[in-house]
Amino acid sequence: MNITETRTILEKVAAIDNRKVTPESLDAWHDIIGAIPFDIAKQALKLAQQDSSVKYLEPRHIMGWAKEAAFRLDKEKPKAPEPITGDPMPLCRDHNKPILACDPCCHRLYKWQESNGAEGLHTFAKASIYV
Repeated sequence: MNITETRTILEKVAAIDNRKVTPESLDAWHDIIGAIPFDIAKQALKLAQQDSSVKYLEPRHIMGWAKEAAFRLDKEKPKAPEPITGDPMPLCRDHNKPILACDPCCHRLYKWQESNGAEGLHTFAKASIYV
């Protein structure tokens, strides 16, 4: 976090408890909380202000809430969908379509399974239907 972002945090604190924001106090706060990313510091400030045991907010309170703030921010981020793994859908030899999108070939598979049973269906499909 840069000094301007630290000033923003300290001004939010001062808005609540009317403390004076001086260059010295800003430097002191920045020395303590400057290593925290700004978004985490904002969330930690919010959590510290909501903590009923905190009477007068100090930089250590923000440091104490930083881990929880980072956890909550990470939890709120949308998760990327899991990549699909496995073999791609085979194409039918006669129509060059994905097998589940080709009605005539699906019908052939259905008829074969109806007369021969489920065993050997995949072997028949690989030999007769799939590309």
